[in-house]
Amino acid sequence: MDNVELKPCPFCGGEAETDEEHTDNGGVEVYYREYHYYTVRCKKCGARIVNCWGGMEQVIKQWNERV
Repeated sequence: MDNVELKPCPFCGGEAETDEEHTDNGGVEVYYREYHYYTVRCKKCGARIVNCWGGMEQVIKQWNERV
């Protein structure tokens, strides 16, 4: 994933970065106990896209193919 190029932010042209977060919902019993969040976020203005189902590849694809 390190060699994947992210397009600039569609709002401000800023540089984007990826992030992955894992949470166990603080032990609260819910339908899905654990979540992985995959994010692409603009470092300049904070615009972001989040995906918890398709993985990092999917969220990068969504960021790079936005309309």
